[in-house]
Amino acid sequence: MEIKDQPLVSIGVPVYNGEKTIAKALDALIAQDYSNLEIIISDNASTDATQELCRKYTLKDTRVTYKRVKKNHGSGWNFNNVMELSSGKYFMWAAVDDERELSFVSACVEKMEQSPDAVVCQAHTAMYIEGREERLCVVHTNSFDKLTSSVEYYRETLTQNPAMSIYGLYRLSAMHKTHMLEKFLGSDIAFVQEISIYGNIVQVPRVLFNYYGREKWNTIH
Repeated sequence: MEIKDQPLVSIGVPVYNGEKTIAKALDALIAQDYSNLEIIISDNASTDATQELCRKYTLKDTRVTYKRVKKNHGSGWNFNNVMELSSGKYFMWAAVDDERELSFVSACVEKMEQSPDAVVCQAHTAMYIEGREERLCVVHTNSFDKLTSSVEYYRETLTQNPAMSIYGLYRLSAMHKTHMLEKFLGSDIAFVQEISIYGNIVQVPRVLFNYYGREKWNTIH
């Protein structure tokens, strides 16, 4: 698919003191086999070498932009800010320490283009615990596949928590209808529940995303 036929995908990278993993994360995003991307880094007043590393990437690839604030406003603010800076038809958050297959974006865009009523698409997610090589489990949203109404989708989010959808590919127009992330514990889950009111939750039924359980708040807030 040529770039002229590809809808723009905005990738938001909220970061705070991510010098250990930001380069690997950006390399993986730049290397996605879907080319029509904008990669927006929102640096929440990092005190390490994050700024220097990110500025190098803006010179390396014109699709990368870097925004920095002088005061740390908290993780929720940073996630919201990077979304507000986006202009694509689709949007996704990318933490600086998770891993996606190089076909993640293209596979999710294809699914979303086939599903005009969908508000978010996530691939099957392999869960790991830091320090362990073996995979803990694979998370999916299979129970959502046969649902047909917004009421059914919302109810299902209450019983089958699709938490990993927070790192899926969203329809940006639907995100703007929500309250986004607010200042309370579990606001990411509440956001996924709220956006389900506006459309379907779909998935790519193969593992394209690896999530590592760790204290990642010190790298994304």
